[in-house]
Amino acid sequence: MTRHNAASILIVILLFAVSLVFADTVYLKNGGSISGIIEKEGDDTVEVNTGFGTVTFKKSQIKNIERSSAEESKKMARQWEDEREELKSKEKEFEEARDNRFKGAYENWAEEAKAKRAEEGHVTKQIDIKREPGGKGIIVEVLLNNSVKVNLVLDTGASIIVLSRKAGEKLGVDLSDTKKDVMEMRLADGSKAMARAVILDSVKIQDVEVKGVMAAILLDEVPTIGVTEGLLGMSFLNKFNLKTDLKNMSMSLEKIE
Repeated sequence: MTRHNAASILIVILLFAVSLVFADTVYLKNGGSISGIIEKEGDDTVEVNTGFGTVTFKKSQIKNIERSSAEESKKMARQWEDEREELKSKEKEFEEARDNRFKGAYENWAEEAKAKRAEEGHVTKQIDIKREPGGKGIIVEVLLNNSVKVNLVLDTGASIIVLSRKAGEKLGVDLSDTKKDVMEMRLADGSKAMARAVILDSVKIQDVEVKGVMAAILLDEVPTIGVTEGLLGMSFLNKFNLKTDLKNMSMSLEKIE
């Protein structure tokens, strides 16, 4: 071997040695070993920080320990910190890439679902709405049984459509029998009222129609219903994705059945 080659090899070895960071190494009697930084050492136990947590050994389990210098331990701690920061950066990159993939997949799915609904006739309908006097609620004009027009207050808190006695009479419902299909209702103000349960043949808003809708017709006139003829409740609304636009006084209904 030439003197020049030997010198080159020596330089490589020295550079390699400088790049190494030595740690404490605990050799166990069972043949295993673990490297890290010894943080605590008591009479009976040794606690080793591995960079991702600590492990405690009984001294009776340990065969011998190779200890690093204080400077080497500091280098190891800095290396662990650098590795953790690099791992955090990679995790953040992975999460961003994953979120972008999911976002793209969701957007594609939403577009496909929208196109499919359009093909099947599930088109979003824009409905004109009005403000209830005093600005407390939204009023929608509704056609019942293809014969009776009523103004109902949009109420997602009402489980079914609630109609005034006057609206029921317009529909030709016999309300004289106070025992047939009678139910007790609790109104928004906490008061109770008796009502007749019925199934409406049709509930229609413009050209949006649902058939066979449950409703309740109040047996007495109830002042808390207000100036309208009842409430447009969830027995109709739960068939749609509903959005309201108070700025433009419109409501969109997209059928989900």
